[in-house]
Amino acid sequence: MSKYIVGIATVIALAIVVAVPSFAKDKGAKAASVEGAITAVDATAKTVTVKVDGADKVIKTDDATKIKIGKNDAATLADLKVGMEVKVSCKGECAAMIAVAHGKKK
Repeated sequence: MSKYIVGIATVIALAIVVAVPSFAKDKGAKAASVEGAITAVDATAKTVTVKVDGADKVIKTDDATKIKIGKNDAATLADLKVGMEVKVSCKGECAAMIAVAHGKKK
């Protein structure tokens, strides 16, 4: 009986050792960020194209993406305009936040 309990305890311990690092990796994933000027906004496809280091980068958005223009933190994709300088924080496939400083075109 004690061998049975030790065996079960070992399996449970191994499962925890394997599972905990994978949860920590997902939870601790850092958001990547890019900065540049908007070159296109596609409301139908829910994308924003930003020129980063001379190349266009298409960034997906979703309903959870926060858009902030100056002090307006309730802006929408429709409020973004070509030429605006933005900082985009991406986590996963979609942008987590798009921030425009002062809401001005540069």
